[in-house]
Amino acid sequence: MKISSEKIQIVFLATLSVFMVWYLGTYQIIEMNHYMGMKELTSSLSLFILFIYAIAILIVFFMSHQSSPQGIFIGVLIFYSFIWFFAFHSVSGYTDVKLVFYGGLIFLLSVLSLLFSEKYLKINYGMATFRNSLFNIRVELVITALLILVAILMYKKLGISFSFIDSYDRRMIAREEIHGFLAYLSGMSLNGLAPLLAFLAIYNHRYLYLIIALVFVFLGFGFIGTKAPIGLVVMMSLLAFYLARGGKNILLLLVLAMTSLIFLALVEYLLFDYSWISDIYIRRALLVVPQIQMYFLDLMFGESFNSFSLLTGLVNDKQVTYVIGEVYMGNPETNANTISFFKVMAQKGVLGYLFNIIFLVIFFSFMAHMLKHSKHGVWLAISTLYSVILLEQSYSTAFITSGIALCSALLVFFNYKIS
Repeated sequence: MKISSEKIQIVFLATLSVFMVWYLGTYQIIEMNHYMGMKELTSSLSLFILFIYAIAILIVFFMSHQSSPQGIFIGVLIFYSFIWFFAFHSVSGYTDVKLVFYGGLIFLLSVLSLLFSEKYLKINYGMATFRNSLFNIRVELVITALLILVAILMYKKLGISFSFIDSYDRRMIAREEIHGFLAYLSGMSLNGLAPLLAFLAIYNHRYLYLIIALVFVFLGFGFIGTKAPIGLVVMMSLLAFYLARGGKNILLLLVLAMTSLIFLALVEYLLFDYSWISDIYIRRALLVVPQIQMYFLDLMFGESFNSFSLLTGLVNDKQVTYVIGEVYMGNPETNANTISFFKVMAQKGVLGYLFNIIFLVIFFSFMAHMLKHSKHGVWLAISTLYSVILLEQSYSTAFITSGIALCSALLVFFNYKIS
């Protein structure tokens, strides 16, 4: 097993990030968010158990290939989720050894399955359609037409407002007013099609489409108050710029971006005794992550919830994210999302978790096949986008509702090559 210098850099940056977040969490974030259930950080036997898992998971990381779709997902899962679970799980107030043992096991089995897919699952899909577009129509034109259609329909249904004050109100109104096909198509467009168009615009040197993608996600904020698609468009734009100029290690780029933002938060705190970056980004994207993950683990393996079956999941038809919001966060309106593996296992039990793994193993194998035959960076981009979305959505929601399936289908059927 050869360990590259880039992987050493990634581990170093991630470790540095943990120490900086520990400082910011201890002196600003946790104290200000006690009302949200955050507890002071503690060390216990659970930390030692997770340290053993961390060693095993890092071995998997060092064995993976960072330029493969599977390697990207392994890296995103480790450095955008597991390290925060490892270091900061006690922020939830739960440190039961049994909970962290099962949590670490879920992470380990997940990354092992993707490593297996990368090393051994070499499916030859064999269909000419999968290697050459079926229709010689630019995919950028097709995506643009869909985005314009969605923008018109959403404007007619909801109107538009760019106020930050009522952004959450717009989100609640959208849940009530948008149903059926438009609800699916709007999610697909905001989380999938617009970021994909931004990537293709830069990677294929068709820069006008970047403006279309940016305008659409800003309109999306005006329609339903959601800001995440703007971040996804920025991320995919930077990724396209990086790959188009010969960059090869997407994970290093992602971890470097994360560490840089954390460093800016630390500088901001040291200068002003308060950091907006900490409050907006680190709290929500990093420290809330292990807090909610421990809630999910307590629901599944703890003693405080008795409506869960290990084999089949929740014994009622409620959405587990709202159950977590009601039981652990005191608000039935709270949609407490977490990584796909925890969410699916809590909702569907071990059987759902196993199907989750099987699906991702096959789909990431398909993306690896497409990357090999097309020699186009868009399949690395789709892998990255799907990996990031899986941090907060189940595999099926991310695949269908967030548009990964539609993006993949459009790339199969329409021309995306550099002309």
